[in-house]
Amino acid sequence: MLKRNLDPKSFFYAGGLVEYPLSPKVALQGELLYTQIGGKMSKEAVHIPDSRVINFENTRYNLRFSQIQVPVSIKYSIIPQFSASVGMNIAFNLSSKVKTTFLGTDLYDYEGIKTLNLYPFLGAEYKFNKKFFVDAQYNFNFTKINTANGLPVKAGFLQTV
Repeated sequence: MLKRNLDPKSFFYAGGLVEYPLSPKVALQGELLYTQIGGKMSKEAVHIPDSRVINFENTRYNLRFSQIQVPVSIKYSIIPQFSASVGMNIAFNLSSKVKTTFLGTDLYDYEGIKTLNLYPFLGAEYKFNKKFFVDAQYNFNFTKINTANGLPVKAGFLQTV
């Protein structure tokens, strides 16, 4: 059975952000990030010769995508220290590493990875003072990050600062 989503694996991200106030309670925020996302998934391998079902070992996929991400959001300050945000994360795949293990053999080729991926997100931020804050965004997995048939991959992930 193919899992619909990845079992996510934590990597890192680095970058910066700018915030432009539109009103006392609303701001526009843009970010530029380098990140790696990925995870593991598996698919049961079967062969059906002459009306017999032969089960093989599961095919395992270990995926890692290096991306440049450009999240853009609208933030609303609920109170001066706490705000909520909604936005779109525009991600460009720079490289992908997919290790496929089938019957004890490792393969490293995988085709059909999309260059551009879109992740809508919701977020929240708490400011301790003007220089220090904690921010969390959940990027939803509504779209496939690949175009190949047979192995649909969706990636939803949480980013925190």
